[in-house]
Amino acid sequence: MSEQLQEALSLLKADITCWNNAAQQCEMVASKLSGRESAEYMLLSAVYRERAELLSDALQQAASNSQPSTRERAFHDAGPDISS
Repeated sequence: MSEQLQEALSLLKADITCWNNAAQQCEMVASKLSGRESAEYMLLSAVYRERAELLSDALQQAASNSQPSTRERAFHDAGPDISS
């Protein structure tokens, strides 16, 4: 693996950590709020965790240089069959 690719993968790992930390902070804020404000912070948390998961999938795919991620395969498999 090239040095540049290793550096890019390292940056992705750091980015995943940042998104997860942001999600955790949103959850902590949400726990101190109520109602709509709490729900908004929980929604932000979910978005941040999803971003971290997507980046993690991309990282695994790049590191292994293999088949598409599970999420991508599920999306592709759910589509209509247009081969006929």
